Amino acid sequence: MAKSPRLQYEDALYHVHARGNERKPIYRNKDDYLKFLSLLSELPARFQVIIHGYVLMRNHFHLLIETPAANIGQAMHYLNGAFAWYFNRKYWRVGHLFQARYSSHLIEKESYLYMASRYIHRNPLRKNICKHLQAYPWSSYGQYIGLTPKEHWLTTEWILGQFSDYESQARILYKDFVEDGIDSDTESQEYEKFIFSKETIADAMNEKIFRPKDLKIPDDDIPRISLEPDQVIQAVQKIFDGGASLHEKYSYNNPSRRICIYLLRRYSRMSNKEIGHFFSIRKSAVSMSKKRMEIEINKNNYMKELINKIILELGISIK
Repeated sequence: MAKSPRLQYEDALYHVHARGNERKPIYRNKDDYLKFLSLLSELPARFQVIIHGYVLMRNHFHLLIETPAANIGQAMHYLNGAFAWYFNRKYWRVGHLFQARYSSHLIEKESYLYMASRYIHRNPLRKNICKHLQAYPWSSYGQYIGLTPKEHWLTTEWILGQFSDYESQARILYKDFVEDGIDSDTESQEYEKFIFSKETIADAMNEKIFRPKDLKIPDDDIPRISLEPDQVIQAVQKIFDGGASLHEKYSYNNPSRRICIYLLRRYSRMSNKEIGHFFSIRKSAVSMSKKRMEIEINKNNYMKELINKIILELGISIK
């Protein structure tokens, strides 16, 4: 029977995993792990995918991959095919290296990516491969917590950014989040709830892609005051007296950038997509940044006073 084509979507996020045929090892020594990581490192440049995390176990692997283009199939075909060719040639074997086609589950980025990263990073602990996660070398966890230098092809900024805008603090909080995880059975059950079932993948993604363009915007998302974007940007730069560049994409300690995103979304007619294009980030990151700033304003009096100062500079009365 012919295999059914995989569902592929733009701007999708996948938890991908594959296992060795008959559950046999797909990595026999250090060189095999390194070869797989070398091939994995090629995917962002070759296929423009974003790799948020990985863990390599002896007979399987887990990846978190985001696809701006609808090409998860091409990326995984290259990765698994090239590694199988290397493995079979090295060990004088024939036949399938992997048990079946890779498995992939769509996950919702804003709500569940950080949970997915905890799930895969705790895998060596759940499988009793190690007693301390920091001791396991074949995952992205060490790069997340600053134990090892970050590879250029791995993206940690989005997940760490959910914990703090300050890199050092984000790493500490993420480490606590992962290592204080709940027991394996409960954790697995909890995470499985947040993966789209096979029956709902198409409906969920079709709703995302084909939502009517004239859909009514909730009143809370419509700016009451419409300022020109240049007004907002200039006001922020004036208060910060230049300061850090607004275009420092992954600066954790850059409040001017975060404030500018928040004020543009609140007081201008720029859409999330337009703001994202200006700052070279995805539109979903704009929405998340605004929500996080709202939380910070409520908790941080200094931030609240700073934003009020900029609002007054814009000529807007504060209620």
